[in-house]
Amino acid sequence: MNRPLKMFALVSMISILLTCYALADSKIGWVPITGNEYNMIVYGHIDVEDLDFEKGEYLLFSFGPSGDKDCRSMSRVKQDGLFYSTICGDIPGEVLTFKVINPISQEVYEMESIIVFEPDSTIEDLYLE
Repeated sequence: MNRPLKMFALVSMISILLTCYALADSKIGWVPITGNEYNMIVYGHIDVEDLDFEKGEYLLFSFGPSGDKDCRSMSRVKQDGLFYSTICGDIPGEVLTFKVINPISQEVYEMESIIVFEPDSTIEDLYLE
């Protein structure tokens, strides 16, 4: 891996960890699980009328079958509603759900969309509502 890419990866990881620690101290407390065998890449767009993504403060979380105590990913939602998530897990075929949170106001929005965990795969252009 070249040096600029290593630096980008390091800065991204630090940003994610700081956000996770801040959320762990919040009343939400969602922190992605660790030590998993597989990853899955998911990216796309969130379309919820009540959310104003232009402020750039929303986060997207994914959850496994055990709900809130089974957090699988955390990613920032860009100002245009786009997201990129790396979802972790160990068991193929698990159903995953999504929630969006405004970490400042602590408002949570449950997405209706669901996906199935497929190790080492990529889902492109996922439309979450």
